[in-house]
This record gives sequence, C-alpha cells and structure tokens, in this order.
Amino acid sequence: MYLREFSIGNFKAFGPTQTLPIKPITLIYGPNSGGKSSLLHGLILAHHAQISGDFDVRYAKLGGNSVDLGGYQQYVHKRRSDTPVEMSFRFDSTGLKTRWGDAVNAGRSFNIAMSIGVRHTERKLGEDLISVDVPQLRRYEVSVDGENIMAFSGRRDYSHLGLDVLNYRHPALAEVVAKAAKEADPNGTLQISDVYGILDGLVSDIKITQGVPFPDGTELGQTEEELSHVQWTQAVERLSAVEEQAFMEMMEKSRHEPDPFAAYEALYGWCVGVWRRARAELFLLSYLGPLRDYPERDLPGRFDDPDWFAGGGFAWDAVKQDSQVRAAVNHWLEDPQRMMTPYRIEVQRSYSAGDLMDAASRSAARASDPVKHMERVLERAAATDSLRLIDLRTGTSVSHRDIGVGISQVLPVLVATLGLRGRTLLFEQPEVHIHPALQAELGDVFIQSAAERSNTFIVETHSEHLLLRVLRRIRETTQGRLPEGVTPITTKDVQVVFVEPTKSGSRVLLMEIDEEGQLVTPWPGGFFEEGFRERFGA
Repeated sequence: MYLREFSIGNFKAFGPTQTLPIKPITLIYGPNSGGKSSLLHGLILAHHAQISGDFDVRYAKLGGNSVDLGGYQQYVHKRRSDTPVEMSFRFDSTGLKTRWGDAVNAGRSFNIAMSIGVRHTERKLGEDLISVDVPQLRRYEVSVDGENIMAFSGRRDYSHLGLDVLNYRHPALAEVVAKAAKEADPNGTLQISDVYGILDGLVSDIKITQGVPFPDGTELGQTEEELSHVQWTQAVERLSAVEEQAFMEMMEKSRHEPDPFAAYEALYGWCVGVWRRARAELFLLSYLGPLRDYPERDLPGRFDDPDWFAGGGFAWDAVKQDSQVRAAVNHWLEDPQRMMTPYRIEVQRSYSAGDLMDAASRSAARASDPVKHMERVLERAAATDSLRLIDLRTGTSVSHRDIGVGISQVLPVLVATLGLRGRTLLFEQPEVHIHPALQAELGDVFIQSAAERSNTFIVETHSEHLLLRVLRRIRETTQGRLPEGVTPITTKDVQVVFVEPTKSGSRVLLMEIDEEGQLVTPWPGGFFEEGFRERFGA
C-alpha cells in the first residue's frame, strides 16, 4: 500500500478540506447523508479524470451507474463554482526510484495537491457562441514531508500550467540533481552552483499539460538543443576571465563537453517517477456500490454493462470461471467456524437432448465400446455451464433466485476481497442484507485479505458488528489469545473515522483505538448507543 492519505475540500458534503488517513482497514462511519460516500466519490472522480482528463463528469467509469456525480456544478460544495475543489494525495515513498537512485529517501512521504476550478470560455453552438464553464486544473503542488518541491499554476488561457516554484535544493531533489550532473560532467568542469543556475533559467520554460491529475511528465517551451546552447553559454559567461581561461584549458585537455541539460533530465525523471507511482495507485482502485445486482436466474454475462463491476455482476462470472476464487469463497461460506451459510457454489454442466442425439449420430466410435462412445458424444455435444448453489442440508441444487437475497449481496464482496490482490477496494455498505453474525465475519475476511493479498479496504458502513469483530481481533492480538488460523492485526493496521455534518460542511473525526481494542474517542452524538437508550430510556 502506497496511498497513505486522501484530502478533499469544497466537494459535495465537504466545505473546508478534510483528510482521510488510509490504513489497510479503513472504516468510515456517520449518519445518513452526512458525507461518508463523498470520500469514496472524490477518489472515483480522480480516477476518472486520470483516465479521461475530464473533471466535468456525471457517471464516472469506476462507479458506473452507482455513482452519479452530476458534473462539476453539482459536486462542487453548495454549488459555489467560484471556489475551487481541493484535492490532495499523500504517498509512501518506498521503492520509488529514478535512474540516479531513490526519488524520495526511504521513510519520507510525498504529497500531490491540486485545485480544480472553472474557466469561463465560449463555444460555438450552430451559428451562435455560448458561454460555458469548463473545470480545469488551476494549481498543482508537489511536496515532500510538508515542504514544497515544485508548484505550478494555470496561465492565462489555462491550456497548460507553468512552473512557479522549484526547490531543487531540497534533499529529495538535490541528491538526484547532483548525481545526474556528475554523470553528465565526470570531469567536474561545472560547479553545482552552475547546475542550479541552469535550473533557475529553466523555471519559466517548464510546464505541465492541462488535464489529468498525474501527468506523464514535464514539458519545455524550447527544444533541448536551444536550451543546451543558451544555458551552456550563460554558465560560461558567469565565470571570471581567469576562471574562463582555466576552464577552456581544461576543456581542451579533456575533450569532453558537459551536458547542462542533464539537470533538467534529472528533474524530469524525478517527476515521472513520482507521477507514475501516483497514477498506479489510482488505477488500483476498485469500487463496489451499495446496491449490488440481483441477476436473473440464468446469470447472463453483461460485460458491456457500466455496472458490471460497481454493481457486482462480475462476481458471478468470476466464481463460474475461476475455480480458485470459487474454492476460496466456498471456504468462507460453508465453514462452520466462519460464515456458516448452508450453501456451496458449484458449476454444473448440462446438455440438451437434441445436442446429445446429434452428437451420438455423428460419433465414429463403435457401440461395442460404450465408454469411449460416450466420451466422444460429450466432446461433440454443445455444453452449457451453469452456476448453482448446493444446499448442504438437503443436497438440493438451487438457484440464487430460490434463496434469500443476502447471498447475492455478499458474494461480490467476497469475490473482490478473496480474488483481487494489491488493490484498494472501495466498498459502500458491504453488510447490506446480511445478518449480524455474517457482518462480523466480514471483519475477518477483510483482515485476512489485507495481510495475505496486500489489499487495502476503504469501507463506508453502518455496521457496528463489523467494527466489533475488528476491535476484538486487535484485543486478541495484543493479549496473545488469537484463535488458531485467525490473522493478527494491530492498531497500526486500522483507521476508524466518523463523518459529522456541520453548518460549514461535514468534517472527518479520527476515532482513536487503544491496543486493547477499545475506542478511546467517544462516538459523536451518542452514535451506536441505541441499544442502551432502548433498554433504559423512559
């Protein structure tokens, strides 16, 4: 997991910017319409913009029809399009390298922040010009451990963002630039101050293209040849007459001309490494909405359905096609120590009588060998594979349509959790339509998947039972009392937040957990105290 924090402001329920710390198990609680889903929807917006360059989106690709953002004018807080949407991402730097070494030293983190605002422009509609507001990037900053490395802002026409700040003396950049300069100038003819001077001269030329949150790299307003000549000349002109003579004599001996453009190449490589990491994290997002599909009895495939993933339809095809996923799901469904449902999923193959008769008539095998004859018949006949649920109490084969809706709602959660690896899973209401005991079991499923499959869970939920199971496992881990086969977990792996609506916009409150699995922070407004009130209320 590399995405450590996500911040969002002036977006849907949020006015002032709020921050969601992200850990392997991140649980989001709060009242209805309080803004819990807005945190997930902000990530979905960023994912869509990275793919399409479009911030004015209604139905984002990741969310399908389950997430209707309505376009910029709808998702901006209080419909105030004069104030920009703020978004930022903090990433772990582990393994982030360039050809000159670590892009950001181990243990550090880097942050990418951006503002999305509208640009007023005109577009032609038939013979008329109409005024339209186009949401675009206005500001873009990259920082390491809270200190700015570079900052871009939109220029007059907002076709690109120009570089305003370049802090190449920051340790995150200085080492990379120094190594690149040494590689390009092994004789040391240029001092590091000259390299910095070259970068100073480049600042006004460096830009990023308007569009996606994490671009492919920086661009220059001049060609490499033009810049190399200009910056080389400027570097030599800064030398005194004596220094210039010594410099030219050294050049004559070495016959090696240093490449001042290497400083920009180092900067470019650093940006590419950082943005590539950020893009990869967005592309690892998977989303499952609050209302999963309840497929028809024959489970038709609908890969062109925009809700194929967000609506959970993919899960039925996955357990049908992938025997390993099917086995993992069955392990949880039928295990008496786990979900304890009385069902096992199986794939059954069937043939129509007409196909069998036709295949038998075309078989060249002799009837004297009935086994080979039947094998040939089955090879030639058209087979249909269907997904069935076996009732373990009676041995009866049934359809998902013959039992309660709960299994159909939890199946996509199990398939995503047990079938995907190294993903950030955004779940809304995974507990819907399942009873409290199964809700608690989801806690163990998530814990195991986070540890064994390196998945990260960001879950919007109302389930107290899910939380209680996670807290119980923290307590058992601390006390050394974990049941056999149960995955350990500590407070470092869990983040619980409460989204509380206020007049100025919803705010994210961090709920502290101690090592004994107790919530130190009280629930705002008596959340989850209904049982006490119902028992003892007047």
